[in-house]
Amino acid sequence: MPVDILSSPPAGIWKLPLARPELRSALDAMLAAAGSSGSSMELLLAGDALMEELNRTHLGSACPTNILAFPGASRSLRPPGPRPGKTAPGLENLREAPPEHFPPARMLGSLVLAPEAVRRECFLYGQEAAGHTLRLLAHGLAHLLGLDHGPDLDRLTALLEKSARQNTLPGLRMPCS
Repeated sequence: MPVDILSSPPAGIWKLPLARPELRSALDAMLAAAGSSGSSMELLLAGDALMEELNRTHLGSACPTNILAFPGASRSLRPPGPRPGKTAPGLENLREAPPEHFPPARMLGSLVLAPEAVRRECFLYGQEAAGHTLRLLAHGLAHLLGLDHGPDLDRLTALLEKSARQNTLPGLRMPCS
């Protein structure tokens, strides 16, 4: 099942340090590490205005944010236009977390990432952009897998980020991790 990567103008995808194939590979590696390589998900790249609207509508917070997770089937967050093609198969990886945390193969849901917020946070906090992007994707995927904030989510986020870094971007310099 694929990882669909969609963008809603003006998403500022050019502001991300990773290209679409790298994003797909990173998410495939994360899904494999979570034991969910047969599952599918969507990643929507959105501008600040759409992020603020989604955050206000679904979480009651009237400000843009960096990533949102919508577990379950697609919530019609798709922008109009053609769907991208199939992705490369998932990569096998470490499995350090208990399997009961992870759902069987299915549509996990949608992540919405704001490239503008990623760049802003990297500038403000002195973080390396590719590493920060991977951390946010791992954090959002942990939510799609059913975890809430706390030590379990933190451990899974670290595992998923490590998987993407080792299997997708082995040469990536990540000083903030």
